[in-house]
Amino acid sequence: MANETNPKGATDPLRTLANPQRLKTLSALSAGEASSSRGVMTSIKDKSWEQRLLDRPNSAGALNIVRPPRRCLEPVEEDVVKGFVEDIEDLTVENAAFRRVIYTGKHLQLVLMALKAGEEIGTETHLGHDQFFRVEKGKGEVWIDGERTKIKRDDAIVVPAGASHNIVNTGSKSLKLYTLYAPPQHHDGVVRATKADAAATEEHFDGTVTELPASAKSTSRRGPNAKHAD
Repeated sequence: MANETNPKGATDPLRTLANPQRLKTLSALSAGEASSSRGVMTSIKDKSWEQRLLDRPNSAGALNIVRPPRRCLEPVEEDVVKGFVEDIEDLTVENAAFRRVIYTGKHLQLVLMALKAGEEIGTETHLGHDQFFRVEKGKGEVWIDGERTKIKRDDAIVVPAGASHNIVNTGSKSLKLYTLYAPPQHHDGVVRATKADAAATEEHFDGTVTELPASAKSTSRRGPNAKHAD
């Protein structure tokens, strides 16, 4: 296919972004450079965690988080694992979905949650998972092995593996919190707009993590049991 250029002969940045084979670093595109750069942006076709976060404002039940995480604007070296760096309070308060998985590592998973007035997560027990919660907005109560404690903004909760637990929104407005599962509990990138959606589509961590360094991609982003083309 012939190169698609603008009237001045420079590569059109929008067409470049639309074609994974010609994807440049965002820094090079913003400077109008058509030459290659050492930083290679992760392919859109590969659906990196940054791209999934950018896609999420269009997902069912997503609240419009109008700005992408800061790290999405940086060049990506092929062997670099970037991790997650963002204002977690803002993301938690802006989230309207019952469950939104935003980052999954091999041993830890970060999830945003929102409970409507009077709603609860539901009593559950994770035999092999420790869990951490932090409340960013609203008030409610947490039950751990039958003991009830009132919770409010800025409160942190640790639930050890094997403990029965539940969180209830006792306020008149949404209860916004985030949680860390260790190890991960849910599919990477999953968004459940409501508690009913989450109950209807029960799923568990399948080994897929948010990102891998190039040196570890022999196990694939799709999980350790995925087949690969030669």
